[in-house]
Amino acid sequence: ASDTGIAARRAMDAGASGFGVNCISGPAAVAAVELIPTDIPVWAKPHGDPQQPEAFARLRTRVQWLGGCCGTRPEDLRSLREA
Repeated sequence: ASDTGIAARRAMDAGASGFGVNCISGPAAVAAVELIPTDIPVWAKPHGDPQQPEAFARLRTRVQWLGGCCGTRPEDLRSLREA
């Protein structure tokens, strides 16, 4: 298992409601989320770069909560959602 997967499992065993990533690029968020066991609820708040719609589309298929970290503007999230 990956360090990310182990950390996610330990967090859940300690009573967490889910596990996630924050303040990284969309592609890095996809890579990290893919290491989290699929039975664990996931949240992701990567940079809301409108140039990364493919990453956000991939995240939407796996995460329960998707947003953007600091610096992400409402219009960034709107354009990603529309993409």
